[in-house]
Amino acid sequence: MDLRVLDRSHINFSQWDRCVQSSPTQLPYGLSWYLDAATNRQWKGIVDRDYQKVMPLPIKNFRLWKHIIQPPLSQQLGVFGRGVSENDVHEMLQNIPSKYPIAHIPMNENVPKTDLEGWQRKTLPNYTIDLSKPYKELRKAYTKSLKHRTNKFGTKLKVKPYHNVKQLQRNFHEIIGKRIGISQSHLNRSSNILHAAIENESGFMLEVTTVDDQWAGQLFYLRSKNRLIQIKAVANDLGRNLCALHVGIDHVLKTHAGQELTYDFEGSKVPGVATFFQSFGAELTTYNHYTKKSLLQLILDKFYARIR
Repeated sequence: MDLRVLDRSHINFSQWDRCVQSSPTQLPYGLSWYLDAATNRQWKGIVDRDYQKVMPLPIKNFRLWKHIIQPPLSQQLGVFGRGVSENDVHEMLQNIPSKYPIAHIPMNENVPKTDLEGWQRKTLPNYTIDLSKPYKELRKAYTKSLKHRTNKFGTKLKVKPYHNVKQLQRNFHEIIGKRIGISQSHLNRSSNILHAAIENESGFMLEVTTVDDQWAGQLFYLRSKNRLIQIKAVANDLGRNLCALHVGIDHVLKTHAGQELTYDFEGSKVPGVATFFQSFGAELTTYNHYTKKSLLQLILDKFYARIR
């Protein structure tokens, strides 16, 4: 491979995006507009001579170093293109400039796993559903309890388009973000992503309400040519009692059943969340996350671990 590391300003976005969209999984995380929103335009790219393979490098200044990071709402990045090989992964990782001694790179599921000296690899879960089947067939894969809940509460709730990103983000932060410690910077970047997705006709929102229009839950989806990705979901106390997210997701599956799409839950290592995804008949898929740390950082990590 003839590889170059290019600043964002020197990247041909049309060629870059064409390469990302040529990947079988059609994930949007590596598209130029998505990277701009997720990193505030702080990214570079490794490209081969004719943009047949590319790898984004999201940058963040942290303490004494510039890091390659995993931006908010960006589950899978890494090498994009057709026919990515193990050797392609090796070469891309080895061409990351040495001025970025620390790197966190979640490879997309289309990339074969490999092991490389100086890099730590871990396998992470994702959960997906093939939507090409008719809805009746999809529903057969639901657990008994899920069928009961959607039948019981489906008549008590409505699912409709929603358009207020600011309110969705406020609800998410109040109900979930504060509890798990999401930073304001993360919240701002994720808001940028949601707005950019809508502007690029690659995202939509839904709201679940009671029949008298009390809000119970909200969902945000990314949409690519062959993928539907659930990147935000929040329910209030009322919504949890009425299983609003169960009903909302069931609505989306019913609406898109029979289409050549993959429903992507974006996975979770939390057992309860994973069980929720699996209750819809979602199948486990995996992707690999690569981490590189400098020798100095490894020493500092050990030092800080001792004094904590």
